[in-house]
Amino acid sequence: LPLTPNRISPLQLGARAISGGVSAAYLPHSARSEGRSAPKPWQLGLRGLASAVGSTYLTYYGRKAIGERTGISDRWVGAAEDVAVFKLGSMIFDSPSRSAA
Repeated sequence: LPLTPNRISPLQLGARAISGGVSAAYLPHSARSEGRSAPKPWQLGLRGLASAVGSTYLTYYGRKAIGERTGISDRWVGAAEDVAVFKLGSMIFDSPSRSAA
């Protein structure tokens, strides 16, 4: 969105890091309710935080590079990014290992 700050600005990045960490820390509760063992919440939280920060920088600079190299409007590159991230998330949450429990 045009009025939204860059995703790598400190406030935006911090919000993504916290969201990733808290979301990942919750995973052991759902795994235990399915009768599986799981890593400790702080371990998953740290992984979620690192994943959120890493993927934020990867998608930010990747999107920027694609737009500069191809000349495609940032709007279209952003739309393609959104579709790709949505599809990846759908594939992860619809994976057989999650539905087998």
